[in-house]
Amino acid sequence: MRPLVIVSDVHLGHRRCDDVADDLARLVASHPDHEIILNGDTFNLSCDPWSADPAVSAPAMIAAHPELRAALEGHLAAGGDLTFVAGNHDMALQRPAVRVALASLLGRDAGRSSDAGSGPGGAEARLSVEPWMLRRGAIHIEHGHLYDPGNSPTHPLAEPSPRAEPVGMELTRHFVGPYDLWEVLADRWTNSAAQNLGVMYDKLGWGVVTSSLYYCGLLGLVNLETAVPARLNRDRRAGEAALPALATINVLSGALRGAGDTRWPWVIVLFGYLVVRIPLTYMLTNPVSSGGYGWGLYGAWIAMFVDLSVRGSLMAARFLHGGWRRARV
Repeated sequence: MRPLVIVSDVHLGHRRCDDVADDLARLVASHPDHEIILNGDTFNLSCDPWSADPAVSAPAMIAAHPELRAALEGHLAAGGDLTFVAGNHDMALQRPAVRVALASLLGRDAGRSSDAGSGPGGAEARLSVEPWMLRRGAIHIEHGHLYDPGNSPTHPLAEPSPRAEPVGMELTRHFVGPYDLWEVLADRWTNSAAQNLGVMYDKLGWGVVTSSLYYCGLLGLVNLETAVPARLNRDRRAGEAALPALATINVLSGALRGAGDTRWPWVIVLFGYLVVRIPLTYMLTNPVSSGGYGWGLYGAWIAMFVDLSVRGSLMAARFLHGGWRRARV
């Protein structure tokens, strides 16, 4: 097995990004006897509209950087292997037409199927595209976006489409791309909301108001469950199990307040949030390394279920106690 050079998250776009491209070109040129593995997010295809052809965009993004193109061509011509792995921002790499287009750009008929092996041969046998993961000996290589619900498609081998696109990429395609915000988000974003608002104002002027409203509207339209339905089935069931308790709370708290007993519903709600839901959510969702259980989203659903169950029980107990009969309206 050849030694490996594995590079991830280059994020080439339609604009020239010479610093990153030139660094990668030097890295490729200095390792002629290695297999170069570009492990996901090599291209910002997620900033293109769906109407754009990735078989045109991906080669154009390399062609916009002559030094990088020359380095990759030279690597293949010298007998080196070049492997692209699809990431969340360039899932469309798995389309056969994209591999053919990259092969045409970097070496005549250089493309091959991912199962064709990496044996000896010319450039035509040394450029491959992996839609998900690959192994080189004992080394497992993949981009890793499948473990992030916000960036995971419905299935790693699903044909890229609006239906299969994860939430994070949908927001990128419909907000970051149209507003040309990639460089701003990559280079100037901070942990301060006030500073970020200033960054957005510098880029968009007063258009930051309409763009913010547009972003909030997108968040309302994007449905996380369509992106990862199988993963959320368990979480959804936990939420559905809490519906009887929620109905009990709504009915009995309304009845108690209508009878003039407003204090106890308020106390019960306060108790549920401050004593049950918030501490339990923190404990169940926090990573194990931080002293929690590491259940993530499922832990939040469980905390909600417990909170609603406790509050429903307390509301029912107060109603059955009959103290509301003595309240003055």
